Amino acid sequence: MPREIELMENNKGKCEALEFIEKQNDKTQKKIYYVLKLVEDLEIVPREYLKKLKGNIYEIRIQMANNIFRFLSFFHKGNLVIVTHGFQKKSQKTPPGEIDKAEKLREEYLSRN
Repeated sequence: MPREIELMENNKGKCEALEFIEKQNDKTQKKIYYVLKLVEDLEIVPREYLKKLKGNIYEIRIQMANNIFRFLSFFHKGNLVIVTHGFQKKSQKTPPGEIDKAEKLREEYLSRN
């Protein structure tokens, strides 16, 4: 069953994921959108692209040469993937602060939906 991806807007109407994407160069943006499309379309998404982190938080994983980008997300109403925000990963482990941020944004989203 295909998934649908939604880039979340916070309570102030700000879409952190989209703002992060728009800061990247054209080639990186194309790769990001390619991976997001894979997550939507593939019935079984390889761990190289989508991985469960903690609780209800997942990371969408994108690598461009030596740059590693992550978009944290969660599932809502079955196959709806809500992308909270993106960041460039600089260490092996996903920073706990990024996971905490995604959890807070998830709570904010669920309180409205």
